[in-house]
Formats: sequence, structure tokens, C-alpha cells
Amino acid sequence: MGQLLVTQQSATFPRLAEFESNRSKSAKRRSKGSRRSNDSDSENQEESIQRRKIANAFMNNETSLEAIRRSNLAYLSRGLFRSSRSFPDLAKLPAAISLTILSHLNETDLCLAACVNEEWRQLADDDLLWLSLCKSSWGYTSAYGRPLHKFSPLKNVFLLLDEATLTFNSHVDGPHMGIEQLIEGELLERSAIEIAKFINSTDKLRSKRVRQYLESRPDVLGCLISFQHFRNSFLPNALRNLFKKIEAPTIRGDFLETLLDCFANRFCECNPEDQLSSDDVYVLCFSLILLSVDMHSPHVKTKMSKREFIRNVRGAMTSQEGRSGHYDEMVGHMYDNIYLIGHIAAYSTSSEDNYNINNHNQPRNNNNNQNHPHPR
Repeated sequence: MGQLLVTQQSATFPRLAEFESNRSKSAKRRSKGSRRSNDSDSENQEESIQRRKIANAFMNNETSLEAIRRSNLAYLSRGLFRSSRSFPDLAKLPAAISLTILSHLNETDLCLAACVNEEWRQLADDDLLWLSLCKSSWGYTSAYGRPLHKFSPLKNVFLLLDEATLTFNSHVDGPHMGIEQLIEGELLERSAIEIAKFINSTDKLRSKRVRQYLESRPDVLGCLISFQHFRNSFLPNALRNLFKKIEAPTIRGDFLETLLDCFANRFCECNPEDQLSSDDVYVLCFSLILLSVDMHSPHVKTKMSKREFIRNVRGAMTSQEGRSGHYDEMVGHMYDNIYLIGHIAAYSTSSEDNYNINNHNQPRNNNNNQNHPHPR
């Protein structure tokens, strides 16, 4: 009887069965949607917790941005960003993916991204992004070793470092003023070793201004050279690396002597097996500079031969008596290095004309002391 009624009802109302079927399907979809929403909420909560953990570790120098990128790129494999038709709205992506995308921008593009809307501004002002930019441009400041929460937002740290760098590079008094700005901003300590670490960690400072600053701060110069590594380096190549880091002075004076004295001590520390004293390295450095000018300056018409160079340098060495054969071969290789590779201070501006030492304006003779700088 019941089946008959159902059959009659279905025959009377032909769309009733279809309506009931659609209603049951809608109920199933709603239940699945609610479960999916709950799963999404839980994933977002886990993502937020994980991001906070990574952020805290990064702020305390326990991890690197590259590790964060590797962990964040795992989200990309889930198919959250598959459309290539148009650039997505970063505010609608998970924060981890948005920060990964923004981490590839420089400071200018990051500021432009912050101008899109409020959501983008919050993403672009993230402390992780700006701390990464700070460390990529200035590898060391005293503040990196301390908790950085008091400097938040860290965008201000980048702006202060950038402003101090511009001041440092601006004019003659700029180096001291720029360093003083960093000290007053509590980003740098006043000790010589901290200042030397800062200078050594960045290439944003003009080499000419760095040299001018070091001329008045020999203590910083000594610390800076102590950070250089010359292990297993051929002396002319090590001297080139020094002049890449510190511009060669324009005239022969106290700063050049102090620079080469510090370099000679550091080179001997790194290469004790060479059995060269610091005085020998000091004399060889002066000899290589003079040879570079003689060989590559258009003002010197008669170039020094290898035999002349070896003979002129031999008498100035104090610890090579009895080892003339080995010594002559080493000095000959140095001559070949200058001849084939070029000026020892090629990375300094106008280096050929800078070392216009009086000896080159006089006729050359074979006296040892005439063509070679005197030992200290």
C-alpha cells in the first residue's frame, strides 16, 4: 500500500523526487564544506604558529632566510599558486607564500609593493624581510648580536643604515659622521674591532672614503687587516686582494707604510712555512709597487728587466742569505706575475699616476739602494 502511494505521488508530482535528491546532495556538500573549512582553519593556525617560531628563531640569529624560503616553498607544491594568467593578490595567499615572493624584491620594490593597499603594506613591512635586506647589504653590525625587538619595525634599521652609508660616502668629513650616526643609533659600538667588522662586511662604502677614514684610525686599520685571509696566497695576489679591500693611498707616506707593515705581519701569520720575515715581506711589497709603476706607467720609457729586478731587490732582504737560488726564483715569479696580470693596485683609482715616486724620475743605476725603498 505504501509503495503504491509513493508511486502514485511520484507520478502525480514528477519533480518531487528530483527535489528530494538535490536537497540530500546539498546537505552532503554543506557537511563536506564545513569539514573542509575546519581543516583549513586548523592548517592556518598551524601555519601561523610555525611562522611565529621561524620568525623568533630568525630574530635571534638561529636560522637564515634561505631556510625559511625552503620551508615556505613547500606550500607551492600543494597547488595554491597555479595560475599564470595574472599576478595574484598577495593578500589572498597564505602569508608564508606572500613573504617568500616579497623576499626576492629589493628595498625600492618592497616600498612600492607597500603602496598597493593596506594588506600589502602589512606584508611588505614584515621585520623578516627588512632584516634580510639589512644583512645582505651590511653583513655585520653590533646590533645583530642582540635582540632586535626594541628596533621594531626593522624597516627603520635599514633606513638608518642607508642614511649613515650615504653620509659616509658624501664628503671628506662624511666617514666620521656616518660612523657616529650608527653609534648614536645603537647599531654600532665605538670599539675599533666593531667598526672594522662593519667596514669589512659591506661593499656599500666607497673605497676612497674608507681609506680616508683609516688614515685617521690606525687601530681600525690593524683590526681590518687581521680579518683578511692570505693563506697559501702568492704575495702579489695577496697584495692585490688587500688593495681591493683598501684603496691604495695616492702618495707615499705614513699611511702606506702603516698599511704595508700591518699587511706584512698578517701575511707572515697566514704563511709561516714561507720562512719570510715581516721585514722581507714589507720590502717585497714596496718592490712590487715600484715594479708595477715602472712596468705599466706610460711615463717610464725604459722598463726594468727581470734580471735588474732580482738584483735590485736581493740586497734589501735580510733573512735570505745562503738561499739565493730559491730566493731568486721566487722573486722572478713575482716579476712574471706583475708582467702577465698587471698593476698590483689596478683596483685603485689612477694607481699608475698615484705612485709617482722620485726614484722613477732619476736615471736608473744598479745600486741596490737607488732603485729600491730602504728597509724599515
